[in-house]
Amino acid sequence: MTAYVSAPVPEGEPEAIARVQRALEHIMKARDATTQPVLRGQHPKTHACVRARLIVDKNVPSDLAEGIFARPQTFSAWVRFSSSAIHPKPDYKRDAHGVALKVENVDGFRARSSTYSSGQAQDFLFVDDPVFFCRDALEYADFAEIIARCHGGPQLRTAARVTAFFVGTNRHTSHLGGLIGLVRVISRKVDNPLDIRYWSQTPYMLGTRPVKYSLKPIPAPPVDGVANDEADRLAEAIARTLQSRDARFELQAQRWIDERTTPVEDPTVRWDESITPFVKVATLRIPSQDSEAPTRYDRADDLSFTPWHCLNVHRPLGGINRVRQAAYETSARLRAERSGTPLQS
Repeated sequence: MTAYVSAPVPEGEPEAIARVQRALEHIMKARDATTQPVLRGQHPKTHACVRARLIVDKNVPSDLAEGIFARPQTFSAWVRFSSSAIHPKPDYKRDAHGVALKVENVDGFRARSSTYSSGQAQDFLFVDDPVFFCRDALEYADFAEIIARCHGGPQLRTAARVTAFFVGTNRHTSHLGGLIGLVRVISRKVDNPLDIRYWSQTPYMLGTRPVKYSLKPIPAPPVDGVANDEADRLAEAIARTLQSRDARFELQAQRWIDERTTPVEDPTVRWDESITPFVKVATLRIPSQDSEAPTRYDRADDLSFTPWHCLNVHRPLGGINRVRQAAYETSARLRAERSGTPLQS
């Protein structure tokens, strides 16, 4: 195996991260001026926040048996299912969908200190598409500033400026693949968030090598039913399912090979599963429960998630993850300031 050596931080990245923070603050303050509680800056609409157990496999390959996967054990966890639109949409409109997994009572050396980090949480974040739509922090800062400038204006103007950003002359070159990826993920029709696959999109260390993660649903009998409210049909689909049966996912890891085949610093490139297949390391089991209890939505509002709630052995890699560190902390800070109480991580 080629030894992994992390790339140096690109020139201009710290300034780009600061630009993303300013853009996010502008959007959240404008959107949430009269909203209580303040919505998240990322994936603000909650479909469910449910209890779960993460069960580490007995036969994890030795090179992946690191951190929380080092030995067979079972962790308690919270799982939040969400949608991504800055202004939450009714569920009959298409959108990107996410899963935030918070594994509890994880002991070990932490990746880095943070105002909003937990001493014992290990978070994993997933989206229902395998690739991100921006290549690095500088590109994402340009994108975030377009969204901030267009915020509150006509949707057609936003769409036109976003399209021009990807296919026009920008800092790199025309990036049609990023536009295709963005349109694909926000246009996906989902009937039940418990029945679809999710990916980490960005890479993480696992011991001495990078990996990407996936949550793959384990097939189970379908649960029939019709939504009472189409605007919240995804929350209802989760509730109907968990009233009838458990839901389970495989947590899988995909190994880094080399920077040509599996680049760390460009998350718009999909790591080819025919070259480096995903390998199961644990089972996420969501037991039958009442996911629509009002206290569950309160719990979702109280929690903060970030890929930087982690052990050092699982630390996030790449410029987009460094942007996410700042963006998620900015979101958590603004939410805590408005609510007057600290968030739980």
